[in-house]
Amino acid sequence: MTIRATAAVSTFNAFADGYVLPDTVINALHQGIYNKVPIIIGFNENEWNDFVPLYGPLFGKASWSNVYDIFDPTFDPANEWTYADIFPNENEEQLYEATGWFGSLSFRAKYLTELTTELRENQEDVYAYLFQWAGGGIPAMEDFRKIFGAAHAMEIPFFFGADDSLFGYSFIPANETGRKALQNAMGTYLMNFIQTGDPGTYDGFAWEAWSNEEGEAKTITFDADANDALLAMETDVWTFDEVTAGLAAELATWDPAFSAVWGAVPASQVTQTAETLRFVARDHLQFDALDGATSYYGTYGYYVDPWSGYQIAGYRVEIPDNWSGDLVLYCHGYRGDVPELSASNPDPIRAHLVENGYAWASSTYGENGYNVATGVIGTHELLRLFNTRFGTADRAYIMGHSMGGHVTARSVTQYPDAYDGALPLCGVVGGGQEQFSFSAEMAFLANYFSGLNYDVPFGFPEAGTFLETVFGPLDGLVRTGNGCFGWISASPVPAYTPAKSAVLNAVGETFKDASMYRSGGKRPIYHAAFSNMAYFQINSQGLMFAMDPGAGAGRGSAIDNGDYEYHLDDDFDIQSAEEVALNNTIQRVQISDIFDFEDIMYPVYGNITIPVLTMHDIGDFFVPFSHEKLYAQRVRDAGRSDLLRTRIIRSVTHCGMNAEETAEAFDDLVAWVENGTVPAGDNILDPDVVSAGDFGCNFTRAQRPAEDPAIDHDGNPATPDIWTCDCED
Repeated sequence: MTIRATAAVSTFNAFADGYVLPDTVINALHQGIYNKVPIIIGFNENEWNDFVPLYGPLFGKASWSNVYDIFDPTFDPANEWTYADIFPNENEEQLYEATGWFGSLSFRAKYLTELTTELRENQEDVYAYLFQWAGGGIPAMEDFRKIFGAAHAMEIPFFFGADDSLFGYSFIPANETGRKALQNAMGTYLMNFIQTGDPGTYDGFAWEAWSNEEGEAKTITFDADANDALLAMETDVWTFDEVTAGLAAELATWDPAFSAVWGAVPASQVTQTAETLRFVARDHLQFDALDGATSYYGTYGYYVDPWSGYQIAGYRVEIPDNWSGDLVLYCHGYRGDVPELSASNPDPIRAHLVENGYAWASSTYGENGYNVATGVIGTHELLRLFNTRFGTADRAYIMGHSMGGHVTARSVTQYPDAYDGALPLCGVVGGGQEQFSFSAEMAFLANYFSGLNYDVPFGFPEAGTFLETVFGPLDGLVRTGNGCFGWISASPVPAYTPAKSAVLNAVGETFKDASMYRSGGKRPIYHAAFSNMAYFQINSQGLMFAMDPGAGAGRGSAIDNGDYEYHLDDDFDIQSAEEVALNNTIQRVQISDIFDFEDIMYPVYGNITIPVLTMHDIGDFFVPFSHEKLYAQRVRDAGRSDLLRTRIIRSVTHCGMNAEETAEAFDDLVAWVENGTVPAGDNILDPDVVSAGDFGCNFTRAQRPAEDPAIDHDGNPATPDIWTCDCED
C-alpha cells in the first residue's frame, strides 16, 4: 500500500533506466508495468502558494518575500510589514493570487488528474484527496488564507495529529475545535487505509474510490470551519486545457495595461503538459500466450549513440512449456517516424516456434524511424536481459523482416559471438545507403527519361511539373497515370492486380529496362513488380530524395549514385550510345563526408562468421532484389560464401514469404547450425540463373494468384504460366 502526496517539483522527471524505474510514471502506468497496490494520491488546493513568495524576486516582485513577516515579526526585525504594504491595490492582489492559483492548477492537472486517471485504468483501489483547509474561516486568518491557503505540505499535521502547523502560522485557539475534528477524520481514514487498503468511513461518510466516469466521485475534500470538519466528494477535475482556458479568462478581467506588463507572471507558472505516451496503445506490450506457453512483457533501457542517447524500449517474450533452451530474437521492420513505439510477434512462424520448443523475444526498439543502430543494440541488449531473467539460452537465432532484415544482417557482424544463426527476410541487407539510393535513382531515371532532367535538388515548382509529366494530371486526389511513359498506375493500393499492369510506350519500356537492371538485373515477372510499385518509388520515396538528398536529416546527402554505371541491356562490357548518354547526363549525387553511415545507418558487411540464410521476393520493388546480390557479393569478397545461402520466393510484393516457406527456411537454418547440414539456395550471382523463366520456383511452396494478362521480363505478352511454379501441395 502506498500514500503519495505530490511535491512541487516534477517527480515524473526521475531517470527511467528501464530496469529499476521501468519507464516514466505515466508510461509505466499506461502499460501496466508497476506493482498494483492500493494507493492514495493527494493534492492541496493552493499547492503552489508555498513557493510564490520565494520566486517573487524572479518575477520582479521582491516584496513578496516579506509576507512571512506578517505572521512572524522576527523575520525582518528592521521592518513591520503589513498586507497593505506588500499588496497595495487590487492589481497586486490579483497578480499574487493568480500566480499561486494557476500554478497550483497546472500541477493539479498533472499530478492529480492525469496521474490518478492513469492509475484508475489499471486498478480500482485508487483514492484521491483535495486538502482545502486554509485557516478554518476565522477572520484572523484571512491574510493567511489569501497568502498561503491550503499550500504545499500543510495537510501533513492533519493526517498525523500534530499540535503545530507548517511554519507555525495557522493553528490558533479560534480554529482549534474545527481543525481537530478534521484531524480526527483524516487520521481515521489514514489508519483504515493502512490496515485494510481502503480509507473506509468516518462518522458515516465514505471516502469513495476515484472513478474515471464523468460526473462520478473523484476526490474527497478536506476542510473545516471553526467547529466542524467539512467532508465532501468532488466530481470535477481540472485538465490541462481547462487550466489554460481558465488563465486566459482570468487575464481578460484584468486592467489591460497591467496585464500587458504582468500577465506573463501567472502564465509562466502554467508549465505542466500531458505526458508523451511511448507506446501506441494502452497495455500494448501485453499479449496472450499460445497454448502451452507463457508470455512476458516489460521495458528495458540501453544507450545507443550520441545521436539517439539513452532509450527505453518495450519487449515481448514467449517461452513454451517444453522450452528446448534455444531462443529466437525477432527484429521488426520500419515503423515510420511516429513517436509511439509498437511491438511485433515473429509472424508468420510464431506458432511453429512455440510448438517446436523455441522461446522468442522481440523489441519495440527505443526509437522509430530508419534507425538501425537502435535495433541492433536494442536487440542485443534484449538478449542479455533474457539470459539474465529467464536463463541463458543454449543457442540464439536472430531473424527479421525488411528493416529488421537490415538489423539482423548487421547484428551478425556487430556481435559475432552473440548469435548462432541468422534469417534476414525481405531484408535491406545491402544497407540503408543502397535502399535510399535506389529510391532516389528511380526518380533520377524518371527525371532523365522524361526529358526534364531537372537539377537536383528539385524545388516545389519542378516537383509539381515532374509528377504531372510522369504520371499525368490529377483526377481528384489521384493522378491519371497517363504520362510521358504511357500509363503507370498511380493507385495507392499496394497489392498487385491485373488492373495495375503498366501500358508503356517505347520510352517507358526503356525506362523500365533501366530500372530493372538497377534493381537487380533481368528476372521473371519484373513487369508486374515495376507496375506495382513504380509510382510509390518515384512519387513517395524517390521524389523526397530528389528534393532533399539528406531527407531532412540535416547532415548532407544520404544517397550516392556518383559512380554507378547504368545499363539498358545484358552487355555490361560495352556501352551503347543510349547508355553513354544516360550515364553522362543523369543527375548525380554523392554521399557527403559529414554523413557518417557507420554511426547513423549501420552498413552491412560481408565478414560473417555464422550461418546466414536470407529470403527475398523476386517481385519486391520496395526493397529490391539488388540488396541480395550486393550482400552476396560482399560475403563472397570476404571469402565467406560458405556461410550464406539465399532463397528467392516467386511473389510480387514486399515480405510475401508465407508461413510454410519461412518455417522451412528456419528449420533448415537450425539443421545447418546444429548438424552442419548445409541447406540449398539459389545462385543469385549467376545472371543466367536469375533470368531463367522458372527463377524463384525452387523454394516457393504455395502458388500466388496468376495475374493475367502478364508481361514477361522482356516486355512481351506472356501466359499466366510465368507466374506458376510446380509447387508442392
